[in-house]
Amino acid sequence: MPTGSQPAFGPSGFELSLGDTPRRGQYVVRLVGQSGEPLSDEIVVETIDRCEQNVALVNFVQNR
Repeated sequence: MPTGSQPAFGPSGFELSLGDTPRRGQYVVRLVGQSGEPLSDEIVVETIDRCEQNVALVNFVQNR
């Protein structure tokens, strides 16, 4: 998924829908470069099954 496709989340923002109803689950996210090389560690994101809290926001910050 290309960065910048959802500028509401910032200049490099993007959004990934996990379905049309809230669901409990664990997902692993990782930032990768254009040729697929990993640029970050894997991060576990947990979601819950309640409408009032069904968005997970992950910000990657360069630290090196």
